[in-house]
Amino acid sequence: QRRVHGLPRLVELDLRRNALSEIPSSFWSAAHMPVVQSINFRVNRVQVINTAVASLQTLASFDCSLNALTSLPTQLGALIHLRRLLATDNHISQLPVGIAALPRLNFIALTKRFFRDGELDALQCDRYECELQ
Repeated sequence: QRRVHGLPRLVELDLRRNALSEIPSSFWSAAHMPVVQSINFRVNRVQVINTAVASLQTLASFDCSLNALTSLPTQLGALIHLRRLLATDNHISQLPVGIAALPRLNFIALTKRFFRDGELDALQCDRYECELQ
């Protein structure tokens, strides 16, 4: 297992199309990527996002589309600088508490067919742009 460390100036991380099935918990450390603003790991096979994602307090854009996720960690609701959340083409059926209230969130993309009726009512699509596929 490889570790990510020593990337103090990394602002954008693009891991798309790498056939990743998991992202180790050590990856999600703000100590390794203290100023990261954008993470893109779309088109992989990731099933779980570690709860340590909450330590990435500078994160503004998070794209986890086209993976094998069934849920998003509740800790995403702590990312107060998050502006864009893309999670389409997964099997996510419930949004974590706090996502809809993120103060800077202005774009969210989800695949709505996995949500029950009324489940997405908490999203204030008049407040920010929603893309529900």
